[in-house]
Amino acid sequence: FVQLLRSAMAETAEMVADGGMFEKFVLVSDSTLPVKPFPTTYGALTSTTTSDFCLSSVDQWAKGSVDGVPMLLAKHHQWVGLTRGDASLLVQDWVPLHEKNNYSVPLREGRFAGQNRTVPRTTFTGGSYYTATDEEVTYAFTHGPVEIRYEGDLEEANKRFQNRRCTTYVGFPNDVGLYDQYSLMQVDAEPWRNFETYPITKAIVDDERNQVDVAAGNWHSFTLEALSAETMAVLRKSPFLFARKFSTDAVLPNFTSVMLGA
Repeated sequence: FVQLLRSAMAETAEMVADGGMFEKFVLVSDSTLPVKPFPTTYGALTSTTTSDFCLSSVDQWAKGSVDGVPMLLAKHHQWVGLTRGDASLLVQDWVPLHEKNNYSVPLREGRFAGQNRTVPRTTFTGGSYYTATDEEVTYAFTHGPVEIRYEGDLEEANKRFQNRRCTTYVGFPNDVGLYDQYSLMQVDAEPWRNFETYPITKAIVDDERNQVDVAAGNWHSFTLEALSAETMAVLRKSPFLFARKFSTDAVLPNFTSVMLGA
């Protein structure tokens, strides 16, 4: 996706140089669809001047240290919105990977800021065993690892987690389980305080007209094969700008009206 990002940045470079617009480069998958009209989406994305990262809970972040300084490598969802400045940092430093975790992490913050220094990804261990490269590398290249005061200190990490911005809805099979009513995609700043069934996922599951394909394993998001007009309206009214995972031939009866704002 870095090559696609590089191309997108080149296409609008002159417009930005003229001061004609403010940009956000949104990285989404081919199974993602917008659920708001374009003016609404653009307005929401450009209402903030920082990049949008949906950070995962801190217990999923990898840990390490550099010169005795403890650090955390943030994990985030793959769907992000980048300012041109952050996008530039990513494309200028990126080197194609041939194996997982075989890349260098720039040190951009804290006492190492401005030193133009990197450390191997293998400096960090632990975190979530199912973390994909693009669930770490985007934040790592734009912000670097998060420096903490001492091992086990989570104050700064929790602060960033609580101020994360999630723009893409995604549902998982265990979101509406009897004993596990906790969504991996909560919008709430402190999701551990909100254990009620996630309302969008519940709306999808409760409507018999909806068709959802569930792959084996809790860590695979379910695929939306068909959604009723009422469920599409729920997505339209939700805080999210995008939603996934839609099949290539998903049946969405009122998608046009959703996108046109009717």
